[in-house]
Amino acid sequence: MTTDSYPFKFVGTGGVFDYKYGNSSLIIDVPQKILIDIGPLVYPRLAETGAIEGVEYLLLTHLHGDHIGGIFQYIFHNKGKLGKVSKILFQNEIFRNEISALLDAMSIPKTHYEFVPVSELQNIECIDTTGKHAENVTSFGFVFHLNKETIYYSGDLGDIEVSNQVLRRLQPENTIVLHEVHHKGGKAHVNYRELEELSNNFKMFGYHCNPDLIPKDNKIPLASNYPEIIL
Repeated sequence: MTTDSYPFKFVGTGGVFDYKYGNSSLIIDVPQKILIDIGPLVYPRLAETGAIEGVEYLLLTHLHGDHIGGIFQYIFHNKGKLGKVSKILFQNEIFRNEISALLDAMSIPKTHYEFVPVSELQNIECIDTTGKHAENVTSFGFVFHLNKETIYYSGDLGDIEVSNQVLRRLQPENTIVLHEVHHKGGKAHVNYRELEELSNNFKMFGYHCNPDLIPKDNKIPLASNYPEIIL
């Protein structure tokens, strides 16, 4: 399978400071078109390309600013320019309440969006990674069970064992791993060296990084180097 036939496109592949590469965000067909995360640099790209018109649902990994900073523009664009209510998927009531409080703080009218439980959509498995990226921060990764392949999207994650546990039960020949990667690592992000063993067994693309800072001994294919999977 070639990369241009994959059921996803990255809107951005960078981390919080990597404005050159945009905020990490993905559009995936499940077959509903879902946007994962909406950082401040994501909305301009969606509007510029017209891709925002095809997005049916917004799915968030967590509420750090580089993952939700464009949500105000996204919701008002949908309502004001496209005449539609934004559908926001939620994983559990705790996270729904956190998102709701955020939107209230932004003075976004409740008439502009609606919450939809992820469970209403088939093919999406939520991986609760709360506290595995940042202490006391609700966060999630996802497994998308599609017809021809399974896509694992790690979200921001500092504990490689979470991914190890998820991938132990998935078939390498049918699974594509989209994993955040960092040149330093630590408690908030996974170091590129920690992913080498997994990359030997699974088709993998690394994201949420600045490829200019990833050392030359890196063996993880970086999404930013594959323009055919970038929006």
